[in-house]
Amino acid sequence: MSNNISLKRKEAELRSHDTPTRPKRAHNNIIGDTLTAIVAFLQPQDTLRLSFSCQHFHDAIDSNIWKRVLLTQCNVHPSQFKPRTNIRKMAATLVAKNTNTPSNGCKTVLAHSEHRGTRLCYRCITLPKYQEITHRNAMRRFNLGNKLLWTLKYRCVSTGYRRSSSCKLYNLQDVMDLAARSNRQAT
Repeated sequence: MSNNISLKRKEAELRSHDTPTRPKRAHNNIIGDTLTAIVAFLQPQDTLRLSFSCQHFHDAIDSNIWKRVLLTQCNVHPSQFKPRTNIRKMAATLVAKNTNTPSNGCKTVLAHSEHRGTRLCYRCITLPKYQEITHRNAMRRFNLGNKLLWTLKYRCVSTGYRRSSSCKLYNLQDVMDLAARSNRQAT
């Protein structure tokens, strides 16, 4: 009986020497903690590019990191995470839908009528290329006449219930270019 116990101990010792010991949890999670800290400073589309850059990053950026990105940066409600949800695919879909066309930023403003369906972030929406100005404001601000403004493309917007109350909206960049051309011709 004691011989049988000593054999079991020897087998256990041999098994313990054959199998490598796992590092402690604190050392094993350094990569995950570092990636979590780095991802906190990245936009969601940059995190997606990082995960697609190589297989190691693809494996290291796991569902916990993607869940944190979706909750903090993409404003996804926690109730949308189901047990079978592929979180990486959900993040990729949200990034593709919300990516800004000109500056590749996120947090888009959907303005279908004014910007003809382009997706713009809050930084790009302030650019003159995407802003509009009314006919009266263009005349006052840039000292342009009716004949000059009629040469530009415009969009009519109804401002009330009556048919006669419509407003012409011009692209601000076009009006600025027209004002610069008219000033050059005047001098």
